[in-house]
Amino acid sequence: MSNRRIITNLFLPWMYFMILTFFGNYECYISNAIMSIALYITINYIYDYERNFFSSVNFLCTIGLYIGIFTRYFVCIINEAHLTEFAPYPLASVPSHHIKTSMVSLIFIFTYAAAYTHEKKKYILMEHSSEKMQLQLENQTLTSKKCVIAYLCIQLIVIVYKLMNIRLATELSYGTFDQFFRLVSMVAKFFAYTYLYLYSIERKNKTLILYLIYIIPTLYLAIVSAWKGSIFFEIIVLCIVFNVGRKRIKKRYIIPVLFGMFFVFPIISMIRESYIHGTDVSLKFSNLLKYNLEHDFLYYYIKRLPYYDGLYYAINVDPSISMQYKKAAGSIIARFFSGLIPRALWHDKPIVNVGSYVTYVLLRYSKLVYNNLTVGFLADAYLDSKVLGVSLSGYFYGLLVGKNEKNFAYNKNAFSLAYYLTLWQALFNFWEGDIAAKSINLIFVGLTYAIAGIIVDKFKYTFTIKGVNRNA
Repeated sequence: MSNRRIITNLFLPWMYFMILTFFGNYECYISNAIMSIALYITINYIYDYERNFFSSVNFLCTIGLYIGIFTRYFVCIINEAHLTEFAPYPLASVPSHHIKTSMVSLIFIFTYAAAYTHEKKKYILMEHSSEKMQLQLENQTLTSKKCVIAYLCIQLIVIVYKLMNIRLATELSYGTFDQFFRLVSMVAKFFAYTYLYLYSIERKNKTLILYLIYIIPTLYLAIVSAWKGSIFFEIIVLCIVFNVGRKRIKKRYIIPVLFGMFFVFPIISMIRESYIHGTDVSLKFSNLLKYNLEHDFLYYYIKRLPYYDGLYYAINVDPSISMQYKKAAGSIIARFFSGLIPRALWHDKPIVNVGSYVTYVLLRYSKLVYNNLTVGFLADAYLDSKVLGVSLSGYFYGLLVGKNEKNFAYNKNAFSLAYYLTLWQALFNFWEGDIAAKSINLIFVGLTYAIAGIIVDKFKYTFTIKGVNRNA
C-alpha cells in the first residue's frame, strides 16, 4: 500500500471522529472514537482497492458497513431524531447506549476483517499466477442444444407458476410449493447469468436472447408485485458482469443504476402506496417527477438501510421485551432446522422468517398496521447469543465473502460467475433478515449449483500452462 493511501486511510476516520464530535452530541465522543476505529479497520482490511465498486466484497462493504452502519450512526448522532424513526416506541439516543452498540459493531467488523483478510491473501496469489494457469470452461457446453432446451423448459415452468401466484409485497401469504419453485427459479436465474456473461464477452445475439427470456418476465413481475429488491439486484448484476476484469467503472454502467433509483423505484413505491391506501395510481412522467420532488431519495436510501438502528434497539431494549421475543421466535438453530424439515414431520416447528415477531413482539407495532420488519442478522445474532453470536457471525460472514472472491479469482468463467452472483445475493440478504432464514439461502445456492452442474452434465476444461494447452 502506498504512503499516500495510508495517509488517506488514516485521515478519513480522523475526520469522521472530528465531525461527529464537534457537530453531533459531544457526550458521545467515546462511541465516536470506537466507530472511527471500526471505520479504519473497514477501510484498510475489508474494502478491496484492487477491485472496483461492482464486486461482491466492495458492494457488500459499501451497503452493509459504509451506509448501514457508519452512515446511519453518523445520521443518528448529528440528528438524534432520526434514531427515533425505527420503531413506534423508540429508544432515546443515550451516550451509554451508543457505546455498547459501537463496541458490538467493532467486534463484528474486527472478526469480519480477520476472516476476510486471511482468504484475501489466497485469492490475490491466485490472480497473480493467472498468467501461468488459467481455468476456462468451454462456452459451447452452456450454449449446446441440450442446455438451452433445459433452460427454456425451467424458465417456462417458473414464469407460469409466478404469473398464477402474483402476490404484492404487502401481502403476508405463502404457497405450498413456494420453496420448491424458488429453487427452480434460482436454477433458471443461474443459467441466465451465464448467458449474460457470455454475451458480455462474445456479443452474440443468441446468448442475449436467452438472457432476455429471463430478465423481461422478472422485471415485469417485480413491478406488478411491488418488489423493489429484485430490480435493484438485477441492475447491480448487470454492472458486475460488465465490469469483470476491468479496473475502472465506466460511466455508462452507472446510468442504469441511476435510472432504477429515480424512475423504477418511484413506480413501485406508488403501486405499493396505492394498494395500502386503496387509491388509483397514474404512472405519468409528471407524476413520477412530482413523487421524486416530494421524497428525498438520498434520505430514503439512508433510512432504508438502518442496520445500526436495529442493532442499537436489540442491544438496549428492555430485557423483558428481548426475552419475550426470543421465546416467541425460538433459537437460531431451531429456526434453521425448521426451515429444512417439512411441517408434516415437525408439526409445532417455529416459523423460519421471524419478521412478524420482530414487528409485533420486539418493536411492538400494532397488529392493525401491516409490517414485516427486520433488525438484520447482527441484531438477531446478539439477541440469540450476545457478543459470542456477533463474533461468530462476523467471522463466518467474512469467511464466506472471502471464499466467494477466491473461487471466482481461480475460475473466471461463465459458470463460476453465475455461482459468484447467486452467492453474493445470498450474502447481501443476511443484512435484510434473520440468520436462520438467510442461512437456508446458502443451502439453496449450493443446490442450485449442483442441479445446474447435473444439467450441463460433463464439463470440459482447458488448462493453459506457460502457453501449452492440456486437457483435464
